[in-house]
Amino acid sequence: MDQLKSVLSDGQALLAAGIGSLVAIVQCFRRDNVRTAQTLQIPQMVASLRRHGYKPNHPIVVSAKKDGTLLVLCGNRRMEAVETILANEPELFAKLFPTGMIPAIVYNDLTDGQEAVLRCDHSEDEDRVGLDDWGYFLAIRQLVRAGYDSQADIAAKIGWFKKDAKSGELVPNRSKVQQRVNLCQLPAFVQAEFELFVTKGAGASNVRWSDVATLFKEFNADYKAGHIDGNGPAFRAAWDECRKAPEARLVGVKPITPADMEKRSKIVGSGTLRNVLAVCAGATDSVTLNDLDAKMVEAETAVAVLSEIAEYLGETDFATLTTKAHNAAVAKLSKAKAKSTEELEAEENAALAECAS
Repeated sequence: MDQLKSVLSDGQALLAAGIGSLVAIVQCFRRDNVRTAQTLQIPQMVASLRRHGYKPNHPIVVSAKKDGTLLVLCGNRRMEAVETILANEPELFAKLFPTGMIPAIVYNDLTDGQEAVLRCDHSEDEDRVGLDDWGYFLAIRQLVRAGYDSQADIAAKIGWFKKDAKSGELVPNRSKVQQRVNLCQLPAFVQAEFELFVTKGAGASNVRWSDVATLFKEFNADYKAGHIDGNGPAFRAAWDECRKAPEARLVGVKPITPADMEKRSKIVGSGTLRNVLAVCAGATDSVTLNDLDAKMVEAETAVAVLSEIAEYLGETDFATLTTKAHNAAVAKLSKAKAKSTEELEAEENAALAECAS
């Protein structure tokens, strides 16, 4: 593997190296695309080309090979759609590309690492159709295999940021990338299992992203002992454990008794958690799990909506909005409370007057 290098600085260095040109479509070929079938959306791209034609201001990016062929690095969706039209609608192809040529930025003498930098250019702010979860993993894997070891650089390259707790500024999400970087270094059969989980859903596999840290730790321990293929005892034990059904992983953990749940329900601060514990302990008939589920869905929806509003308004405007809303709500409640007090006093006075008469 090459010495440590920066994916960001290498990307900047490549910007001026490409040459604008027209290239023969039949010379182009595709390989190592990081898109999955879900994000290729070829039928939609074919329909777009059919309606609007090919926009010459959106050239593909290719790497010239010594045999005269051109490896497509950026524009794989467009090229697959063009190839689909060529194979199925030759008259339309002739209309769209009468010369058989397509606009391209051509790079010469690229290394595998430089090709990876250009190919993995799919951050959400640069691509109308972003990658899905497994596509991002494939992109990270290519960058890691090309020698890029900085989690911050990789996160910035693919557009993964988070808000820093202290400064409030957006910073590269290193921890999220680190999880994928670690998975890149685990055996192929582990990556295949995670692909099932990511692309097919939780029902297709019992592994979870939270398992990666343990698997990586045990794999490294076995690797140092000479077990380099994932067959070491520590890793195999961890691998077998993380593939168990969630309920099976609880074996050996002391279960909470109904008496414990009832006791805890009396001291927790959350009303919802109190009801959950009471239901689990069988201590209530007035609340069901369906009731609690509905309340939790309602709460999660409210949090999601507030998060979207905060993201849309920005931190300052959102804080102003919530402060005004809170003050208005307090004023309304105070007014209602005062009114209730007045009504009670009026009722008491009326009752006293009736007794006196």
